[in-house]
Amino acid sequence: MVRSEEGYAGCPEKQLLVSCARTRMVPEIAERIREIAAGPLDWDFALSEATENSVGPLLEMNLRAVVPGATPAAAMERLKITCRANTVRCLFLAAELHKILELFRTAGIVAIPYKGPVLAEQAYGNLTLRDFDDLDIILPQRDLQKAHEMMLGLGYQARFPWILPKDSRTALVPGEYNYRDEKRRAVVELHTELTLRHFPVVPDIDRFAQRMVKVMVAGQEVPTLAPEDLLSALCVHGSKDFWERISWIADVAELIQRRTDLDWDGAFRTAESLRVERMLHLGLALANDLLQAPMPEEIRKRVRGDGEAVAVAREVEETNFEPKWFRSQCCKTDAISAADGAGDPGGVALFVAPGCDSGGGGLGNGSIARAACAALPCAASTAVVGQVWMGTAATECIIVICVSRESRRHH
Repeated sequence: MVRSEEGYAGCPEKQLLVSCARTRMVPEIAERIREIAAGPLDWDFALSEATENSVGPLLEMNLRAVVPGATPAAAMERLKITCRANTVRCLFLAAELHKILELFRTAGIVAIPYKGPVLAEQAYGNLTLRDFDDLDIILPQRDLQKAHEMMLGLGYQARFPWILPKDSRTALVPGEYNYRDEKRRAVVELHTELTLRHFPVVPDIDRFAQRMVKVMVAGQEVPTLAPEDLLSALCVHGSKDFWERISWIADVAELIQRRTDLDWDGAFRTAESLRVERMLHLGLALANDLLQAPMPEEIRKRVRGDGEAVAVAREVEETNFEPKWFRSQCCKTDAISAADGAGDPGGVALFVAPGCDSGGGGLGNGSIARAACAALPCAASTAVVGQVWMGTAATECIIVICVSRESRRHH
């Protein structure tokens, strides 16, 4: 059963963002936007969260369409400026993508762009309605050396040049191969079957390439993942980062809404072959719960029949769509409640946090533990006591936060 906005967020600013994170508006959601806009709102917080959740263009479009004049002039002008800058950025990155793909094609490199400008057209039908700031291209590991040399020839610099020696047998494999052109503020991430380690099964890039479809991007056709393959890729991407951005859920919702010809059997075959059925169920549950994404009744029943996925979806909704201060307060309360229930001199609370591979440039598990501890306004110590492994990478770490009983007397 689809829950109302009140069921997943006590924060009206987040309710507004979720209500606006769509290209097709229905009367019930439009009315909800009017109700929210008529009440007290922290517009600075709303715009900041719109940027954080990459939904600024959708927010601006729907505010203009549903509640014209209801937004304070200063806030609306700030949003318009941000969206104009996003449009320029989208057009620049689309042109850059065409240039890179043409070079790769002439070199015989199998390249599959996804996300970024391709997803904007494939799912939203408009290059400028999706907020993105880099390009993502999948290619076989065997072609990486050629791609690396071409990226250098275009003026890009490898973020970690030491990870790709001439002898690829000794090369380290990062979270992605990151290239930057600092002068033009352009970032390109190359992904291979080895870097896509959040898939429990190593993806077959050649099979993805055989099923590619063409999408028109800024006036030119671009090959990309078939929608049935893309759906799994989007759900793995969102799941690995705990679906912390509204835009990742919107990507799934918009794709299945726009692709009325989606081969659902094919989509589930892809998910099953990659062993990501639960991640797919989770992404679909979130898209249906939060954004009312349409799906056939048999698919909805299949998703709802996965109790674990539905439970995680509820946790994501309750955790990610509250203000950060609220999450910190909940963290404090949970830790202290656990301490009271433990009957020990100190208390223990368990938290699960995203795992990070060392090559991806993210926080290590120890840093995540310290960050979790920092959310507690009282003395505490932390330890990472275990990891949940999928495939070749730890995708979650289990953190223990110990709260001293002395410190709890003061909080």
